[in-house]
Amino acid sequence: KKALNALPIPYTMAALQLAVGIPYAMLLWATGLRKAPKLSADNVKTLIPVSLGHLGTHIGAVISLGAGAVSFTHIIKASEPVVSAGLSAVMLGAVYSPITYATLLPIVGGVALATVKELSFAWGALLGAVVSDLALALRNVYSKLALSGPSKEGEERLSPANLFGVLTVLSTAVSIPLALAMEGPQFGAVWAAAAAQFGAGKLALYTTLTGLYFYAYSEVAMKALNNVHPVTHAIGNTMRRVVIMLVCIGVFGTPMTPLAAMGSVLAIGGSFLYSMVKAEEKRKAKE
Repeated sequence: KKALNALPIPYTMAALQLAVGIPYAMLLWATGLRKAPKLSADNVKTLIPVSLGHLGTHIGAVISLGAGAVSFTHIIKASEPVVSAGLSAVMLGAVYSPITYATLLPIVGGVALATVKELSFAWGALLGAVVSDLALALRNVYSKLALSGPSKEGEERLSPANLFGVLTVLSTAVSIPLALAMEGPQFGAVWAAAAAQFGAGKLALYTTLTGLYFYAYSEVAMKALNNVHPVTHAIGNTMRRVVIMLVCIGVFGTPMTPLAAMGSVLAIGGSFLYSMVKAEEKRKAKE
């Protein structure tokens, strides 16, 4: 958010942050600390939809964060389990009990309450977060298919960590020309103005750190996705947003109405309720 306040070029920032992960992944593969993936043309073809979902997730979030408050972005993104549940039912055939879907209603209601009179409302932030939600749900569904689908004879299955490394390379390859097309002509002037005010070293540091943090978080999330259903994965993301929202409200002094606070609590409460219902259903299935 600090980097975007200084550099209001979200497409370029998203591309730079994605690109930061490539040297990290390449270093691990080159040194043998992590086994390098062996990809066929079919592998790459299968992962292209996943990488596009990954790209849309990141760009949408960066646009939203740049256009509005961090807390507002994460209030909207708290509805991600609802999107994920719908896509999982359609694309994976995963249908749950009515009570499980009923636990998603507080999330929807909470998000609605939190945004109806949100002081930091901005259309750019809303649309960016919605696009990010949809792209993330698609990425998770396609990732689940890529991780659990049958392998061809002699074909090596990608580990979750390697899957994310490959997705980073593929999505960066698309994000760079997209950033050049959207913001290329203004990049020089925006960077020069921001560097004069904040210092080029500070801007480079912020961009690099956000890229590294994003890669580290996403790689861990990809490993989790290998062991849980996309909807459960989305619930975990919802819970972490409580911490992000509280920290950023404190750091940036973002005002929040009582209605927004009530809606946020309701959405998070719905997430917790959903987790409890899913855990009970899983226990009964094992029995």
